[in-house]
Amino acid sequence: MKHIVPNEHDAEPLHFDDGPTPEPPREASSHKHTEELMLEVEEPNDQLFEGFMRADGHIYKRETTFEGRAKTPRTTKTYVCSDIKLLGKGATPDGEWGKLIGFKDPFGMRRLIVIPFRHLAGDGKDARSILLSNSIMTATDKPGREALAQLLAFGGRDTIYYLADRLGWHRGHFVLPAGVISPPDPEHMVAYDQHGGEHPFRSKGDLAEWQRVCKIVQSIPYAVLAISAAFVGPLLQLMDAESGGIHFYGPSSRGKTTYARLAGSVWGAPDEIVRPWNATINGIEARAAEASDTLLILDEIGQSDASSTKSDIAKITYMLANGVGKARADKNGGLQHGSSWRVLAISTGEHPISDLVRDHHGASRMTGGVGVRMIDLPIHPKNASLSESHDNSESAGQVIDTARSVISDHYGHAGPAFVRRLIAEPEIAIEKVQRSISRFMEMAGGNADDPQVTRVAKRIALIVAAGELAEEYGILTWEPGSLEGFGLIALTAWLEERGSRSSLEELNAMKTVRLFLETHGEARFRPVNAIEEDDCDVDGREVERPIINRAGFRTTTKDGDSVWYIFPEVWRSEVCKGQNPQLVAKVLKERGVLMSGEERHYAKKVRIPGMANSSRFYCISAKIFEESNLD
Repeated sequence: MKHIVPNEHDAEPLHFDDGPTPEPPREASSHKHTEELMLEVEEPNDQLFEGFMRADGHIYKRETTFEGRAKTPRTTKTYVCSDIKLLGKGATPDGEWGKLIGFKDPFGMRRLIVIPFRHLAGDGKDARSILLSNSIMTATDKPGREALAQLLAFGGRDTIYYLADRLGWHRGHFVLPAGVISPPDPEHMVAYDQHGGEHPFRSKGDLAEWQRVCKIVQSIPYAVLAISAAFVGPLLQLMDAESGGIHFYGPSSRGKTTYARLAGSVWGAPDEIVRPWNATINGIEARAAEASDTLLILDEIGQSDASSTKSDIAKITYMLANGVGKARADKNGGLQHGSSWRVLAISTGEHPISDLVRDHHGASRMTGGVGVRMIDLPIHPKNASLSESHDNSESAGQVIDTARSVISDHYGHAGPAFVRRLIAEPEIAIEKVQRSISRFMEMAGGNADDPQVTRVAKRIALIVAAGELAEEYGILTWEPGSLEGFGLIALTAWLEERGSRSSLEELNAMKTVRLFLETHGEARFRPVNAIEEDDCDVDGREVERPIINRAGFRTTTKDGDSVWYIFPEVWRSEVCKGQNPQLVAKVLKERGVLMSGEERHYAKKVRIPGMANSSRFYCISAKIFEESNLD
């Protein structure tokens, strides 16, 4: 069964009467958030359901019977189960109600689970199965089983909890495995329905020691941006911002994975939060759901299985940004309660995601939607190395090695500390972030940029704003004032690799036609020599050479420039394969590359010698090869 982490503001701590506390498991002493949120154990003072009692770490049902004519009282004790505390009722996001139960496991760790009320039907076998699987012993005889069902159904408090099914924001509270961070005056109680097993979102060491990392990496632009990106998750809902990610790519041993680990250390154990790309699309969906409103890290995209994950890169990118998993039917044919999330993802690899999409699907599948949802950031030497203002003689590699040693012993404190400040003053935080984004967008310029470029700039602006807010909160302690400049470095690097400030669809349209002519410009086009008054009307002698798979004709204008006439069917089925032929024609016409026909016709009537009548062709001029058309 799933474990439940209680609300941080639960006024009544868990109390258990089970003797001395056993030795805690490895690293348990370092989980300070868990100790604070679960509260210290004291002697119990809560009332069990009438007739039940605690003794020696167990719960019994006590009954008094009167025997014989003398009505001699006789008290019996029926064993029920190991000691548990019934905290109240809980409603899951999909509307199922259950009993919220607290207990201590054999390691002495305080745990909570929910027993759905439907499991109490019949003889309560399903409820007992859940308890036993969580180390809670239950009665084996019929009276004891009946007493347990009665206790679970009617015992405990009347407190009502809303049960969250994932991390992040839930009814104004922020859910983490270590506990629920609540606003100052919460209207509702919230508990977290967490899957079993140790979660990577945990803490070790302390915040002050972790903050040494800020000074160590403060002059490495991408390291600073990666750490700042880790604070974006909690802001996504408050800012009504879309999910998405950044993908660091470049040659091996340039610090990509270390940047990811630095970001991961904001929320938990860096080596565990950094997950490999080697997973199915369903596996990545599950990872995104468990990291909602925090941070998702996928390392080394080259490790993905070429037959599955690599071929789904475009789908995964859209899925992560849209924040909703695949719709699935339940056993009755209805719709299951699906996975959902809001997340900023950090990805790494030796190649850009755009190249992987093109390799597996062709250039036509590398749409602008993919490009703006996961931003490819190249690890150039100027971005991976120390900035010019840094006067330390250490190389970037030595610096990040030092930072890596710090985060191995200190992690998981900065993210929760950020949320505690954020949840106390959300309106003020929103105003500050909005000002930071506006300031960065003014510095970035490009008011006439395509909306795709603007979306990428806003993603980087949000990363910068999150880092600046964490600076103001005293969580990030590097020298202030560098984040905006580092954000501009990232934006410039992305634009340089992209090669244009236009939409990717427009850029792809130009490149697609250009590639076709570069490849087949002479082999598949029959030349026509003489030209009449109309630059597009031709006559003269045909070259007596067979043309294999003819795509059209080519000629030369009065100015000596080449013109290609492409058959409409070839245009639709080959030249624009995988793209919208009308959109490609529209883009080329707007850039003066396509010589269109009358009125709304993109194809123009041209008379070709040997043809009885004029026919329509897509007429492409030599301007297709001008570099300015790719800007």
